[in-house]
Amino acid sequence: MNEVNERLLVVRIGALGDVADTTVAVSHIKNERPHLKIDWVVKNSFAPIVTDFCDRVIPISSLNKGLPFLRELRQHKYVAAVDFHGNFRSALIAYLSRSATRYGFSSSNSREGASFFYTHRLSVPSTIQSRIQDGLDLASLFLNKKLDYTPLEFVENHEDAQFAEDLLRNGHDIVLATSSSPKGFHKMWPQERWRSFIEKSPKTWKFTLIWGPGEEGAVKAVAQGYSDRVQVTAPTKLKQLESIIKRSRLVIGGDTGPMHMAHLLDIPTIVLFGPKDPRRYGPQFNQFRVIYEKQICSPCRNWRCDHISCMWAINTDSVVQAAQELLEGVS
Repeated sequence: MNEVNERLLVVRIGALGDVADTTVAVSHIKNERPHLKIDWVVKNSFAPIVTDFCDRVIPISSLNKGLPFLRELRQHKYVAAVDFHGNFRSALIAYLSRSATRYGFSSSNSREGASFFYTHRLSVPSTIQSRIQDGLDLASLFLNKKLDYTPLEFVENHEDAQFAEDLLRNGHDIVLATSSSPKGFHKMWPQERWRSFIEKSPKTWKFTLIWGPGEEGAVKAVAQGYSDRVQVTAPTKLKQLESIIKRSRLVIGGDTGPMHMAHLLDIPTIVLFGPKDPRRYGPQFNQFRVIYEKQICSPCRNWRCDHISCMWAINTDSVVQAAQELLEGVS
């Protein structure tokens, strides 16, 4: 095949934070093989954050499934498929692309028999390492070259930049991600703690609360009564959210997509961890603080947890102190 026309298929379907983390590995592939055209299979709602790192998005949505999706998947011939997701569906997509060379994680590092579909398998070290490093190691296997983390550069258009600048113009430059989707409830700091944090923080601090689909009511409950210091965003697109985060002095929240975005944008970040192991899922580079109070039941994957004792264990004073330390370091 002519090198100029070579194409690579990348599969990382969701979720927001995992897709954001995968951009690190994919950007390294693009830098090492600039001639390589990259197609990325991703959930349609997350497509905006991968467009800077690939040549074509193959979206997964209710309107693009079955035969229409398969036709789009097989529109080009691929030199390889790299599955960063590692479950049955993502591995099957890599297989159905008809690429003869397919990279993915070994059976101990993937789920639902995904490794059966790969021709090249990566075994992650037994010592705990970050998911970002997993992605870099898988990209290294494809490239046959050891990769090290380097910061990303995100492309920003004028409209998104102006939107963010207008929003933060009055000094509301500490961004709080106080809510999550229903499946992320077990990873969220309780509303009472967020309100206590705002109350105890210096009165000169001003906050912008961001939110996603279905989260507006919960976010407004946190902001209620603090209109002089807290503003709640209007509905935002992912690229607008990226621009807001890029201009903030500090971002605080649970283990959610916006926190991964903030970390990758090299913005001072505080992540409040509960059910998941921060050594595996937390930030590893740049300016950050992880606040984690390990419980007897953690780490866990019980998204239906009805007590979230791991999140209640995080006290307000420790978050205020961490914020003060980071702000002093960047002021």
